[in-house]
Amino acid sequence: MSANLLKINIAGLVASFLFSLSAAHVFGQTNASPFDLMRSVSLEKRYQATEFLEKERQETIKNLILILSGNFSPDVKDFSAKLLGDYRASEAVDILVQNFELDLRPRSILGLLADDYIQPATWALIKIGNPSIPAVIRNLEETDNARIRGLSLKVLYQIDGDKDIVQLRLQKALTAQSDPQKKDRLKAALQALLDPKSGK
Repeated sequence: MSANLLKINIAGLVASFLFSLSAAHVFGQTNASPFDLMRSVSLEKRYQATEFLEKERQETIKNLILILSGNFSPDVKDFSAKLLGDYRASEAVDILVQNFELDLRPRSILGLLADDYIQPATWALIKIGNPSIPAVIRNLEETDNARIRGLSLKVLYQIDGDKDIVQLRLQKALTAQSDPQKKDRLKAALQALLDPKSGK
């Protein structure tokens, strides 16, 4: 949402409050506190503002997903992935998993960047939290790229914050999986979780 639209929306809320306060005094409703008047009169306005902000949020998320899906520079995609994490955009989980490659490219000013700029897709998935888990486990089943598998495990561990919980999730996925190749990848992920030095 543009800064101008936000200012207009806030100005509308303030104007409604001031108008209602003036009207109350004109009509002799002086017993009500300003806060009571604000709550009663601006309820509809607050609902409209919330609805407006949610529409703007959904439109922004849609555009950020299109950027990650399109032919844009890695820097633009980096920033889009970070913003999707800031928005906690659960609808962007699949496209973020597909863009783990963003987190593998070298950065010349590595020491000057925060983690969510160095690994924007990883940290976006971590910020989104539990909705990321199925897609990340599916990623562990389907990719052989060791570095991306490492990032996938990092997401699971950062979300749960407990190696035992991650282990249970992977074991549950392993039990449910019938494809031999995917089962082998999940076994390798479990091994890497329990023994990081294994390098798998």
